[in-house]
Amino acid sequence: MYCSISAFGQTGPWKDRPAHDTATVAAAGILDVTRSPEGDSGPAIIGVPIADMLSSYLALSGILMALYRRQLTGSGDFVDISMFESVLAASPNILGPVFGGDQAPDRLQERTPWRSRHAQYL
Repeated sequence: MYCSISAFGQTGPWKDRPAHDTATVAAAGILDVTRSPEGDSGPAIIGVPIADMLSSYLALSGILMALYRRQLTGSGDFVDISMFESVLAASPNILGPVFGGDQAPDRLQERTPWRSRHAQYL
């Protein structure tokens, strides 16, 4: 049993790029949606390490499935988790229209109209 969590996976043109949570979230296009709809304030950094959390949950799921397979077949597995792809998988409401119609996400539709005391959207 072997599990790997990397920024962009083991294959592809970005496989050797070093990155962290914010970089993978930005590469997935999520930071563009966090801009203020009232003005172009620039992207807002998400307050939780979402790529780290999502990729660890997917790794846990993959490891549990691999352990179950080992119990049934006796063979091991390699679980490869990409932080970037984890964020993409959790963003279908944003990315579907982008990939389907080649259009940018609508920042106004992707948030609620309420703000918290610290100017974060709810």
